[in-house]
Amino acid sequence: MNLNLGCEGFRDEGGGDLYFSLFDYIRQTASPGNSLKEAIGADFISTRRNLVTLSASAFPGKPFQIRALRKDGVIFICDRSSEQETINNYAGGYKFEQYMTLNENGHPHDDDEPVSNAECVKSVLRTTFESGGKEMKVFYAAELDAVDREENLVEFKSTNLGHQNWLERLSRNHYLQSYFGNVSYIIKGSTTREKIVFQLDKILVDEIPKMEVNWDPETCFVKLFEILEEVKTRLENDDEAVIIRSDGVNIYYEEEDANNCNFVDPEFLRNFY
Repeated sequence: MNLNLGCEGFRDEGGGDLYFSLFDYIRQTASPGNSLKEAIGADFISTRRNLVTLSASAFPGKPFQIRALRKDGVIFICDRSSEQETINNYAGGYKFEQYMTLNENGHPHDDDEPVSNAECVKSVLRTTFESGGKEMKVFYAAELDAVDREENLVEFKSTNLGHQNWLERLSRNHYLQSYFGNVSYIIKGSTTREKIVFQLDKILVDEIPKMEVNWDPETCFVKLFEILEEVKTRLENDDEAVIIRSDGVNIYYEEEDANNCNFVDPEFLRNFY
């Protein structure tokens, strides 16, 4: 499999959705007359990306900035890179996904078929994190890669890292991404530096923490709960906002002007009392 084919002129069209599709889903499924909090049954609205980033911050990693804004009793979480629509997704990853799935007619994709991420399918999930008798309920969306014949969710990952380097550098984020998407297993494509896939491995998500990794999921989930709890404590009232910032090691919280947070559509909020 050559991950270069069909990638000429690839334009990343998947980074600008923010919450629009999730808002549409909530609008369509909410009962008339409900408050927003009643409609979603949660304290937070997020994306899977944010949950992965916050959980992974339990261990040293990349710096990030995520903003949280309270509206109508619900806290919305949005990372700055999504707001600015500057996410540069790797076309080869989408090519690998294309190779591993069937087209709308149930046939394999052609090798030279152009790669696009303009359309995607998402699942909507609600989860509860618990600690010390307290609960944090989160409503979020996760993009789906594929569903197999047994209706298991599947994630596709391609990398030129050897297995040990993958464990050290990528396994944590790949595990968390899959965990928060209810994914059963990952198909990992090992590539050459020229982006030629030479090996496929099926990795059960539940088995990843049992491998020789330098992290553990429970520490990640404890960190996520701590951050959500801190944000909820700081945002006691509507129209309050905070920045969650990491320098790659430590987490900091900074006051933010709610007027600077433009990721919640006022038209969406008008659907709820």
